Amino acid sequence: MHVLITAERLFRGEPFALRVPEEAEATLKPGCMVLISTTGGRQSLSTAYILETDVEAPPSHPPAELTDILYGGEPVLSQPMMRLTEWMAGYYLTRRIDCITATIPLAVRTTVDEIVEPSDFTLEAEERSTKNTALRRRIMQLLHQEGRLTVKQLQRRLGKKQLYRTLSELERGGHLKITRKISSTSQKTAPAWRIAPTLPAEPEEGLKNTPKQLETFHRIAAFGPGGASLDASHASRRILNTLTASGYLEKIDIPLHGRFDTGMPTPDEGTKNQLQRNAPLLPPSAMPSAKRPTIPFCCTALPAAAKRLST
Repeated sequence: MHVLITAERLFRGEPFALRVPEEAEATLKPGCMVLISTTGGRQSLSTAYILETDVEAPPSHPPAELTDILYGGEPVLSQPMMRLTEWMAGYYLTRRIDCITATIPLAVRTTVDEIVEPSDFTLEAEERSTKNTALRRRIMQLLHQEGRLTVKQLQRRLGKKQLYRTLSELERGGHLKITRKISSTSQKTAPAWRIAPTLPAEPEEGLKNTPKQLETFHRIAAFGPGGASLDASHASRRILNTLTASGYLEKIDIPLHGRFDTGMPTPDEGTKNQLQRNAPLLPPSAMPSAKRPTIPFCCTALPAAAKRLST
């Protein structure tokens, strides 16, 4: 049987027909997530998704083969979601694989942080029969020797072919358990500089012979305890490092925040704008002197000059 498949890192994401083994024909359905690898030369492993089954065989077979079936053959995308990704690809003139990748959560697409360990001993009335194969025996031997291993470690020792499928069958049989470890993303930081807690005696006197360092020292001091980044300091790293080594500055790390903006006002901004719209209009004479509008010089001088010229 041949299936229509699309992969993230093979054939530029274009769908292609792939022949699958007979034992996998009953398992594969549209929306399934599989692993495929290239044949010949340097092997490359990629995640792929089944688009259709029982398609026509291609004139020439692509240099790829089915390596494993993920999630026990359960589709990660339902049929309505598959039709949605097809519509998205046509409407936005993009690749089908990009729409599928955007639809599936990252935790589903990530399969490298899974930890395999033997299951605890339990007394169960239900019989669970698991076919004994060399790969399954080797997996259980390694787990009893090591205690717990990641999928990456098993791949390096046993190879990648049929590994996920075998692990799923052993898990269903109650011989092992697989846990997914989602690594949390740490806060990104950037270096910044602020005035040191303890300064040398008379810092301005000590920096008077180096005008650039003195100017940088005053600029950093204006930012307060929050510090100034490299761009905000308008100074070179050499000057900042010199001031830090001399005890005038202290190097710290400040968190970086994303610059994504929806264009919609935040709740605070919305309340502020609403208050501004409801505020009564004041005449210019009632405005504070700092905000009182001033008439440009040219608006008063030009008419008077024109009057003198006319006379």
